[in-house]
Amino acid sequence: MPNLKLRLIFLVLKLLFSPQINSLKYHDVVPLTRITNGENAPEGKFPFLASILQREEHACGGSILNQFLILTAAHCCYDLQNEVLFEPEDLRISVGNLFWRYGTKRDIKEVIVHENFTLGNLGFDIAILVLEKPIEFTKHIKSVKLNPKLIGSNEKLSCLTAGWGYRMLDGVMDQTTNHGLQFVEVKTIPLDLCKDMLIDKIDVELEKKYYICVFTGDGKGTCHADSGGPLMFNNEQIGILSLGMDCNNTLPEFYTRISEYYDWIMFNIKLKS
Repeated sequence: MPNLKLRLIFLVLKLLFSPQINSLKYHDVVPLTRITNGENAPEGKFPFLASILQREEHACGGSILNQFLILTAAHCCYDLQNEVLFEPEDLRISVGNLFWRYGTKRDIKEVIVHENFTLGNLGFDIAILVLEKPIEFTKHIKSVKLNPKLIGSNEKLSCLTAGWGYRMLDGVMDQTTNHGLQFVEVKTIPLDLCKDMLIDKIDVELEKKYYICVFTGDGKGTCHADSGGPLMFNNEQIGILSLGMDCNNTLPEFYTRISEYYDWIMFNIKLKS
């Protein structure tokens, strides 16, 4: 995979030396949204988690809203190389198993991307997948609880996130998604600190409205194919993984705020349920 590695290095450099992150496209930064240095998830710990499959391979995470709807990131619904929205038949979901290949699969009937989302700009990175057939709830398949309250910009919260993305094993990246579900504890940080760490490359006003900033400082975080997964606080979802910088987690990562889009989510739940 030498060409991929070179491309990732180039994209990180492009991000760090760009005048403004707002000017980058999602395919410039999202391939670096990434669980690193995490733990194996025990069975039943994340019953609401879904694997988003692109052409039968795990590509992103998501969370179960109800028996027909899955919440994820908007960019997870795109073929980023060709900059086109996937057709519903190109996407599937898998739920109910620590290993996504053996989970319960469902086809997608409709892809609902936030009407203001574009690949050319950041923000509005949220989408809902409508399933062809309902999911049957069990002790290992349940819906997520959303937290509609605004998480303050300067709050420092200990949160959990989980996914099937790439892992760091003894300092070496395992570039597969066939392993069991991983989870990691991460911490939210003040957005002003986040801005300082990125050398003024992020528009703070954009952050405050759309994003929760997360950074642990100990190399823990997410990696490729974890995008779209939930940020959990007190067993409630407060964010959706949107943007990351490097799998070594030396820079902050960003989650779309559930509170900012709660009304949009509830409108579509009512419309499609």
